[in-house]
Amino acid sequence: MPTRREPSVLGSNWFEAVAFSHDLGRPLALFFDYDGTLSPIVAHPSLAIFPEPFRRLFYQFQQFDTVELGFASGRALADLQKMVNVKPAYYSGSGGLEIDLQDRILQHESITLLKPTLDRIQHQLQPILERNPYTWIETKPGALTIHYRGLPPLTALCFRQDVERVLAQQTQIRWRVVSEAVEISPMQGWHKGDAVELILQHIQERHPADWLPIYFGNASNDEEGMQAVLDKGGITVGIGPESPDNSQYRLPNPETLKLHLEELLKRLT
Repeated sequence: MPTRREPSVLGSNWFEAVAFSHDLGRPLALFFDYDGTLSPIVAHPSLAIFPEPFRRLFYQFQQFDTVELGFASGRALADLQKMVNVKPAYYSGSGGLEIDLQDRILQHESITLLKPTLDRIQHQLQPILERNPYTWIETKPGALTIHYRGLPPLTALCFRQDVERVLAQQTQIRWRVVSEAVEISPMQGWHKGDAVELILQHIQERHPADWLPIYFGNASNDEEGMQAVLDKGGITVGIGPESPDNSQYRLPNPETLKLHLEELLKRLT
């Protein structure tokens, strides 16, 4: 697990460090997770509506030639794009397996190769889900998420143990617990960090400059995305109590993030 880093000495708020770098001539690449970062965690992913104030802010950021926007999520790419609906922007779905580079879409080969394995896992998990109401499987290209947010704590623990016993029999996948769900993805597939690197490479090719990447995320599945940004000399901002250990800055909730983005916009303007 990446080592936690201390906040920048340039200021107590992340946007002060970002604005300082922008004033020195560095353009900005802003990457956002979706659930828990831009929208609060809710009972069902379909209820996580993208707040309109964020959309207005992002369209204001797009007025700057020195700002690029990227959205990285465990959601399927099409679902993420439908939810956010900000264009032009970069998008990565299914935890990094699908990437929209604006001029083309990339998909990792494991999306096709792993389908028989994921189908088998779904079949094996079905009896466990049937014994536990309010649990269900979200299917995405090359990935699965088993949701159990509606279960009482002790029941949730037993449910997760049953699920993990099934997953432990598989060698082609990796999984982790994120926000009362178990995320399953290919062992050899891209993750959010790979997606961030590919998007940054594409931005650099289109607009050669010393881009400053900033990543905003709320959970352990954002660690790789944050590490990719840190490796590029960028800045990481954690949202909420379960934000990754490699968050340089921490904010309590999406509403505070919105206020900070408003401050950054003022400084850029």
